[in-house]
Amino acid sequence: MRFHCLGVGSIGSLVATNLAHLPSTQVRLILRRKDLAKQLLNASADAADPTGVPYGTLTVERDGLKRRTAGLEMELTKSPNDFFERSSHATTTRGGGGGGNGSAPRIDPRVWNRQDPIQTLVVTTKTPATVPAIRHLLPRLSSRSTIVLCQNGMGVLEALLEKYWPEDRSDEIERAYAASSSHAGGPSGPGREGWWGQQGAGGGGGGGGGGRPSFVCATTTHGAWRKGAAHFVHAGMGDLKFGVVPNRAVMSFLSSYPDPAWSDPAENPILNPRSLVEPTLEQHLPYAPVTSSLYSTVSSLLQLNELHPVWLPLPTLQIAQLQKLAVNASVNSITAIAGVHNGALVGSQKAKRVIESVTRECADVFAAHVAYEQGLWRPDHLDDAPDAASSSPSPRAPPALPISHPLSSHSLLDYTLRVLMKTSVNISSTLSDLLPLQSNLPPTRSTFSLAQNAPSLPSRTEIEYINGYVVALGRRYGIRTDTVETLGELVLLKEEMARVGAVDRVWQSRGAASTSARAPSSSPSATHSTPGDGSASPTPLRRRRAASEPLNSAPPAPPATTTVTGSASSSSAVSPSSPPAQSSSSSSEHPYDRAARHIQLTRESEARARRREYERIARDRDDRAALANG
Repeated sequence: MRFHCLGVGSIGSLVATNLAHLPSTQVRLILRRKDLAKQLLNASADAADPTGVPYGTLTVERDGLKRRTAGLEMELTKSPNDFFERSSHATTTRGGGGGGNGSAPRIDPRVWNRQDPIQTLVVTTKTPATVPAIRHLLPRLSSRSTIVLCQNGMGVLEALLEKYWPEDRSDEIERAYAASSSHAGGPSGPGREGWWGQQGAGGGGGGGGGGRPSFVCATTTHGAWRKGAAHFVHAGMGDLKFGVVPNRAVMSFLSSYPDPAWSDPAENPILNPRSLVEPTLEQHLPYAPVTSSLYSTVSSLLQLNELHPVWLPLPTLQIAQLQKLAVNASVNSITAIAGVHNGALVGSQKAKRVIESVTRECADVFAAHVAYEQGLWRPDHLDDAPDAASSSPSPRAPPALPISHPLSSHSLLDYTLRVLMKTSVNISSTLSDLLPLQSNLPPTRSTFSLAQNAPSLPSRTEIEYINGYVVALGRRYGIRTDTVETLGELVLLKEEMARVGAVDRVWQSRGAASTSARAPSSSPSATHSTPGDGSASPTPLRRRRAASEPLNSAPPAPPATTTVTGSASSSSAVSPSSPPAQSSSSSSEHPYDRAARHIQLTRESEARARRREYERIARDRDDRAALANG
């Protein structure tokens, strides 16, 4: 089975490498950025086989152990010809005709522009780029394909269905195929190639003419970050939860399946999206030609033991997605605006107050959504003005969720704080999207991005599918989401300022001012002193001395400076043009270490506060006991 993976970021590489280690599985990376394709080719020792098929290599590191996954097929989806022209031209220029030993192998551009059908497409690219990226793959998708969506935020599935598959005609296409196969060659039909040809030439179903595929919606709590072009670090362990959204062809097949394992269609969570029964392959998804792609995809996902996969019914999956949405709406926004790691928010009362406000607004919106989906409540303005503004809430409030519900404000706050502690040394995905836009940051381990070497800017953040989704739900149900909306607008504002270079100009001006203020004089008449001795800066001294001395006077010899540390002293002559030595410990310290130190200091401060409180309680108890005895 071949998996096509769209998006080779941190989570995409983690999923792709785990899929590649399954037996009888081939993974193909679909790349949209030509610079990334070039770096993946250069990163592997066997960039291509003798036939010219491009292969790449990804390395995933976990607990200091590196696992190298080679033999990953690669393809480009958008205008790859210019990349190969530049690559071949550069190779010819360096190697004098391309025959040198150090030149990269020549790859036929037609190999990169694949047109073979896609059985399973795993999408982990950024949510704003999903809809335009899948547009180039529509002719290769059909009703017997499966799309796995594993991304931050929500609303991507709705956008894809509205854009490319507004009508699900997969059952009609399957019936037409069954009729044509019976005339062509009996029950076996024309075979897989003939079926794909008919799907591509069909006229229904929208998209590429092959009908709407089935979807697998997934959410993960794993933490990963990019260490190099093809090197990723699996930093935080979590789980991979997913649910199945079948198309009409699969549902029609299951509805008419002879002798099913379920007695009532309502007991099958694939047929009944509101069922809470835990789905299984053996009981709820039998294997058949129409379900082969969905069956194989779910079976492969369940074999990814390192990612802790769990197949959930849709209501349970929606709760997990909304929980993660609430966490991202607060943590991603605050860390992106402040430019700090997740651990910097631990122990901050100001950050906790903002998180409480976000979780309270999310809980109100989620309560309205749950009540509306269950038919227990309906907003008054929904029939008249679906796009009512959030500033005019509905006079009839939805029923509040119980405090024990996982989507209540208390549960969301507790879940967010636990995620903060668990991911304290990580940076949010929104902050990692904004870091490459600030060119004043050096390309270190925490700020490395391929976009720094690319001529184009990186894609937008996913904040419109995180905070924007909560705001859209709030407007639909008439619930105010002022804090969530403001945080999202601030993130977009910071991205806009970084794109136009406003952040760079501020840092450059501050750097120039500080450099001119601290720059030592190149004149030998300047007097240098060690920091902290109370002397004035070199510039005023130089000006006063130049005003008091005659022009033809010889400059005095530079004095020797004495540095005293403790009881030992050492004298050394310092060159007038050499700047004072500065400690490089703060600049060389990694942000992860600073975050860990901040967490440790916060815990020590809280421990001291608790100890003082316990001592005060003990003193009060002793005083009361003394008064009672006296």
